[in-house]
Amino acid sequence: MGYNIIDIVDKAIEILTKRIKEYEKIEKENENVPYVKVISKVVIKAAHKTMRHYEQSKEIIKNKDAEEIDVRTYDKISFLVNQFNQRIYSLEFTNAKDYFRNLLDFQRDVRTLFIDIQGRLVKSEDDVNKITYEVLANMINYKTEQIRKLEEVLKSKW
Repeated sequence: MGYNIIDIVDKAIEILTKRIKEYEKIEKENENVPYVKVISKVVIKAAHKTMRHYEQSKEIIKNKDAEEIDVRTYDKISFLVNQFNQRIYSLEFTNAKDYFRNLLDFQRDVRTLFIDIQGRLVKSEDDVNKITYEVLANMINYKTEQIRKLEEVLKSKW
C-alpha cells in the first residue's frame, strides 16, 4: 500500500501537535502574565479546533477512494515537512502585539507549506479534480481564514 493524502494530513497533525505543546509551555511559563495566559488559551483552543478539522478531513478521505502519491513525490513532501519542523520559530515576545505577529508569521508559513505540497502533487490538469487536491485546498482555505482573523486582530488592536 502506497502513500495518500491521509499521510499528508497526518504530517499536518504532527506540526500542529508540536505547536500546541509549545503554546502550552508558554502558558505555563507565563502564568502571572494575564495577556499571555488569555492569548495562549485562545490559541490552544483554536489549535484543537484545527486538529478536529484535520481529523474530520481524514474521516471524509477514508470514505472515498484517495489516489496514491508516488514514493518520490511523497519523499520530497516528507523532506519539506521535516525541514519545516526543524525551523525554529521564535516564541520570544515582549507584548501581546509581538505574540500575535509571531502567531501570524507561523500561520502564513504553514499555509505556504500546504500550497507548496499541493503544487508538487499537481502533475496534470486532471489532478485539480482529485480528492488530494480538494483536501489540500480545504486546508489552505482554513489556514487562510485563520490568517485573516489574526490580521484583523492586529489591525483593530494596534
